[in-house]
Amino acid sequence: MKKLIKYSLIGGVILLILIVAGLVAAPYLLNLDSLRSYGEEYATGYLGRKVSIEDVGFSWAGPKVMMTGLTIAEAEGFGSEPFARLESFDLKLRLLDLFRLRLTVEHVVLSSPRIRVARNSEGRFNFDDILERINRPAATAGGPLAAMAPGEEGIKAPPIDLLVDEIRMEDGQVHFSDATSPRLARGISMDGVRMTVRDLSLDRPVTIAASLGLGGQARDLEFTGTVGPVGRTILPGKIPFDLQLSILPFELSRLPGLVGPLPVGVSGVVTAQESVKGSLDAGVTFEASMALSKLGVADAAGKQVVKGFDGAIQEKGRLDVRGRSLYLESLRVDAYQATLDASGKVLGLGPAPTVELSVSSNAVPLSGWDVVLPGLGPMMKLGGDLTFRGKVTGKYGKDLSARLAFTSERFEADRGPALLARSSSKAVAPPVGAAPLKPIKAPPITVSGSVTVKQGRFEKIAFSDMKADLSQKGTRFSLDQMALTAFSGQLQGKAWTDLGLLPLTYGAEMKMDGVQVNDALAAVAGLEGILYTRASMDVSISGKGTEMADLQKHLTGQGAMKGTEGRLTTANLAGGAAKAASILGLGEEGGETRFEDMDASFTIADGKVKVSSMRLATGQWSMVTKGDIGLDQSLDLTSRMTLSQQATARIPEQRRRLFPREKDGRVQLPLKIGGTVTSPKVGLDSAAMSQAAKEELKEEVQQKTEERKEELKDKIQKDLGERLKKLF
Repeated sequence: MKKLIKYSLIGGVILLILIVAGLVAAPYLLNLDSLRSYGEEYATGYLGRKVSIEDVGFSWAGPKVMMTGLTIAEAEGFGSEPFARLESFDLKLRLLDLFRLRLTVEHVVLSSPRIRVARNSEGRFNFDDILERINRPAATAGGPLAAMAPGEEGIKAPPIDLLVDEIRMEDGQVHFSDATSPRLARGISMDGVRMTVRDLSLDRPVTIAASLGLGGQARDLEFTGTVGPVGRTILPGKIPFDLQLSILPFELSRLPGLVGPLPVGVSGVVTAQESVKGSLDAGVTFEASMALSKLGVADAAGKQVVKGFDGAIQEKGRLDVRGRSLYLESLRVDAYQATLDASGKVLGLGPAPTVELSVSSNAVPLSGWDVVLPGLGPMMKLGGDLTFRGKVTGKYGKDLSARLAFTSERFEADRGPALLARSSSKAVAPPVGAAPLKPIKAPPITVSGSVTVKQGRFEKIAFSDMKADLSQKGTRFSLDQMALTAFSGQLQGKAWTDLGLLPLTYGAEMKMDGVQVNDALAAVAGLEGILYTRASMDVSISGKGTEMADLQKHLTGQGAMKGTEGRLTTANLAGGAAKAASILGLGEEGGETRFEDMDASFTIADGKVKVSSMRLATGQWSMVTKGDIGLDQSLDLTSRMTLSQQATARIPEQRRRLFPREKDGRVQLPLKIGGTVTSPKVGLDSAAMSQAAKEELKEEVQQKTEERKEELKDKIQKDLGERLKKLF
């Protein structure tokens, strides 16, 4: 606002110079050339710039001052083009008011003014030297404007009344360039500037109406409102204003022609309205709205990034200029199908303000965004809805945080090829000539809160009634205290992922109760129809990358599982064992294994699920297994099937003696299980059988040895007894 006052003073100074030239015209009425020379000399001395005037005219009908061809030279170092040029100037006074020390101007008409505003690479404007001359102390400033030098209390107004009924500018042009900004270095032109100022005085509000176009257009911006009254002592901070600014429908495709080539292509139409009211000291209230229609953005290669996007912003609040604080009564953003609302305050406006905002959204429909944001399609396919509500607090760039509650009645997500690529180590080393993917940068905010989803699906994993605590630090996102229903059971635990690492890094710790294992295997590993049982599990995993090569290298974890009343459809383990052992009548008919109980413990490393113990049990047998199940579905397991007493009894004694046995006599069948998960192969473990045979033989030898020992002992005792009898 201070600069606005200074810029206004420049115009006022020039205007007053011209008025003074008119007042001193009487002694030179018969010599207008002398009047022109006097005006040039006076203006040149005051502004410190060469001022030239082509012609001056005067009429007592008013009186009236006319002037044509006013030119003000450019500052040194800013080129040879004039700083300002005015085609014609027409000023009409009320003569009688001069005798009452009141300067009344019926009208001032400025025709075709041309002004060049420039800023050099050092940040200095081409009018700074004029401002410096105007701001000199009164003792060193000359002329009747000396009283306008700013003092401690403000800028003193001239000691006369001043009233201009109307100032009118027609067909003006302002060209602005800024060497400190690459985008504005070549400059932008504001054309067709029209402005009307009414009731210009010190003791009443000044009415302003203006319009201009950009780059030769007739009208792009409109500006209306009132400023003042200024008062006898001009205190910029206390001057009231009530202003309205409108951006008429503006085609964004015009931007390259105004500011030069852009790194992206843009299209669409923007409109905006804003009103501000108040003063710098008391604060400024504002209301603003902006609308985007059919926004399109294409990257440098011509690929569409945004297509047909409609949006709008509405805001209302107060700006404390002195305290550098913004108080938002309301902020509403409509972006395609989303509506976002915010209110609160931003303190210490600048590069690191302190933020205190309440934010919320509507139930945002998630489908269809890939239509207006084509780049989203390769990343994610979304469906359902999402709502959030919460607060944003902290200091930007230091401890800015958002605590939000996310809720969804239905949420669906499928990864697209671009996100899948980020989940693979192949993204780190792309084909020769292809640009590698870059890690996602950490946002300047930390997010925490809660997530609630009534019905959800992530790819093949369907779930419901999900509740979790959300936390984020940098690029790491975590769901803690998570509870949900999935795979027909209950899950509790936590999961996390780091989006800033390539390939994608993740981990989870879950406790599952009553889940259908078939549903879990189908959703997670695509192994549907293999194992049916309702189980409880404790599982923890961590890894990076989702390609098989990444899983085999980086996936680690551990877990335990207990299941009941199930069936394994890919093999009849008892039948396979019976066939391998040439035992008849063991196991059920068919190609599957039914069991009553199942429990297992395992670890995951080196591309394998390392089973430390897995137990299956039925009424006829129980089975303990250990070994490796490869992530490539290969099997390398050793197992020992222990038959029940009834099943053991059906085996002939001589045949029974070939196998290991429990102490109670139950037969054990040592097995090797190979092949794949979908096609396992069961055979006798020859090494275990050999060991069992050796143990059996050893036991027989020991048994016979013991028997011989007992026989010898009995015989010795008997012989000794007989001899003792003979002696006595």
